[in-house]
Parts: sequence; C-alpha cells; structure tokens
Amino acid sequence: DNLPANLTLDELESEYIKHVLKSCDDNYVTAAEILGINKSTLYRKLGKPNK
Repeated sequence: DNLPANLTLDELESEYIKHVLKSCDDNYVTAAEILGINKSTLYRKLGKPNK
C-alpha cells in the first residue's frame, strides 16, 4: 500500500501496526513479537482493551 505523505507519526505508526497484524492473520502475540513490543502495548497503541 502507498501511504499519503501527510500522515502524522501516530497515524503512520498505526498504519504500520495494522499492516503487521494483517500479515500475521491478526495474531496479536506474533505481531507484538515482530514489532518488538509487549502485547498490552500493542492493544494500547490500537486503542483496544487488553484481552
């Protein structure tokens, strides 16, 4: 996907996280490992309650 050039850093981060999640078939544990962050941090960054 091509991203618009006017994205904020937060928007860019969110889009990248969504891209990684999609590539992991929405497996949050795997996505968090790829991103090098804790699963709870991943949920927080996406604005979702921790499961």
